[in-house]
Amino acid sequence: SCRKAAEADCPEMTGGPLSICFIVESGTDARLVEGLARRARLAVLARAIPGGRAVSQPTDAAVVVGPSGRVAFALRTFRDLWRGTCGAVLVQGYGLSALAANLAARLKGTPCWMLVCSPSAEYYETRRGAGYPFSRLTLQGLHLLGHLNGRLGQGYIVISQHLHDVVRRYAPEVPVHIVPVYGVDLE
Repeated sequence: SCRKAAEADCPEMTGGPLSICFIVESGTDARLVEGLARRARLAVLARAIPGGRAVSQPTDAAVVVGPSGRVAFALRTFRDLWRGTCGAVLVQGYGLSALAANLAARLKGTPCWMLVCSPSAEYYETRRGAGYPFSRLTLQGLHLLGHLNGRLGQGYIVISQHLHDVVRRYAPEVPVHIVPVYGVDLE
């Protein structure tokens, strides 16, 4: 499991600071992974990206790469979170793996937050005008996942005001924190 791999690489996972299980469905930046790893005991479960990288660059953080299929990865996410022990879960986006993470975390009583760096349904909708394959059913499914995650999730961390407004449509009462991850510190 993701937790066991992290413990093998990082024996202090059994005690000490908060442990975070970071679930990455669509690839992430190594700087985000390394920043989290400096502040907490971190275990990363990332979906394999055919022809791409689960994490943008090699990192010293413990990263377990799961299946490439979204359904298989969501099932792996649920299984690993159900069997493991995390102090908190941070899951990328509000798609299928977020639903699995939110459900497992809610059943176990573990805090789970969704990190939203892009508006899934809005991005998918742009395919229609760009000549890429598009399905209204898929778009409705993305909106349904957004609403289900809005009900199950404990909150969102977003990187812009625009994303704050997007997730508010799915969860008007859930806390949303804007954290400009890629901003410039002017101080």
